[in-house]
Amino acid sequence: FFGFFLLLFFVGGGGVLVLCQKKTGGSPTPPPPPPPPLATCHKIMRTETFFIRVWRLISTLGFVLSLFSSHVSYPGEVAVRFNSIGQAVQYVNRETLFYVVVAIFLIVNVLVNAVVRLFPKVPMATLTVPHQPIWAENRAELNTVFTNWFYGLMCAVNTILALGLFVLSLLNRSESINSPESYVWLLPMSTLILISVIVALPIRLWLKPRFADA
Repeated sequence: FFGFFLLLFFVGGGGVLVLCQKKTGGSPTPPPPPPPPLATCHKIMRTETFFIRVWRLISTLGFVLSLFSSHVSYPGEVAVRFNSIGQAVQYVNRETLFYVVVAIFLIVNVLVNAVVRLFPKVPMATLTVPHQPIWAENRAELNTVFTNWFYGLMCAVNTILALGLFVLSLLNRSESINSPESYVWLLPMSTLILISVIVALPIRLWLKPRFADA
């Protein structure tokens, strides 16, 4: 699940690093010096940022492909609600559904990108975060953490929209033999993705900056 992977990448790296050394034959040689802590932290932050960028690309492409493929396959009236025996009880016009989903996608993506650009300009004194004095000394890392989190929210919405369109496409096919009960996993999975992204931020902030001294 994308949400679990995001949670691991936000939280990961906050523990203790154990360095394993190999023994070589012949005369003993002194162990190499450990890498600078700052370089290790930068590597961890780059890993988190890389994961978010990959998720952004996959979720955006998945949404676009799901949007247009489903728009072609949808009937004029799309069934969006079903009763306990699998019969459709509520329909939405295909064009209406298409523009509503596109509007949600655009609003979320535009707002997130705007917030990401404005966040570094927010005074540190107005930010209520755990260990605020320490984060104030590591503002660059704090900006990266929040940037990744904002983009994570955007990716979560894109992923849920893509999954929803895909499931509706399957349910509205005339030759479909699957009942709505076959896709009951959609709601818990969507909830899990959102919760995983939301709780990742406070957990990461409580772990203190990785650039800070232990």
